[in-house]
Amino acid sequence: MSDTTDLEVKAKDYGLQAMALVVDSQVTYDSAALFLDGAKAIMKAMDESYDPVIKAAHDSHKAALKAKADQYRPVEEASKAITGKMKAWWRGEQARVAEAQRKADEIALRKAEDEALANAEMLEAAGMGEAAMEAVEAPMVIERVTVAAPVKAAGARYALLYSAEVVDLMALVKAVAAGTQPMAYLEANLPALNAAARAQKEAMRIDGVKVIAR
Repeated sequence: MSDTTDLEVKAKDYGLQAMALVVDSQVTYDSAALFLDGAKAIMKAMDESYDPVIKAAHDSHKAALKAKADQYRPVEEASKAITGKMKAWWRGEQARVAEAQRKADEIALRKAEDEALANAEMLEAAGMGEAAMEAVEAPMVIERVTVAAPVKAAGARYALLYSAEVVDLMALVKAVAAGTQPMAYLEANLPALNAAARAQKEAMRIDGVKVIAR
């Protein structure tokens, strides 16, 4: 019988004896005190039997945790480094795409303005001044080219970078006119105004704008 099994038997026997113990006199009282000494002896034997095993298990647990942490560390540092590189590239690509989109939009706008001006000048040359003015004032058809954006890796989470897109210019103009939004949100379209000035010359009448002849 192993030591632990022997201790288990002793513990059960001691429990049964304790339940049967009656303290009703000085003699039984003194016997109970001696009986308690037996409990201390059994528990001391248990400490001597189990504590080395518990300590060994605890030391093994600590060693395993340390080994795991030591092995985790370089992998975690490498993961952070890779994530940093991916994030830097992603943000750089976002900036590149935004700039490329801005240039593409400028080219598309310039093309639309040139086409509108050419149409207005053609009408003006044909003696259709009113039609030329209407052509200049008409909304331009801009063929917008969308620049391809990078595709984010599955599960990747980066801090969002925000930008604005005007989806209703007239609503923005009204908000600025009402004073609820600052004038800085609007910018005069000089290419379009210059096109109108070239087409209408001194006849151009636009509030807040004057014609300059050089």
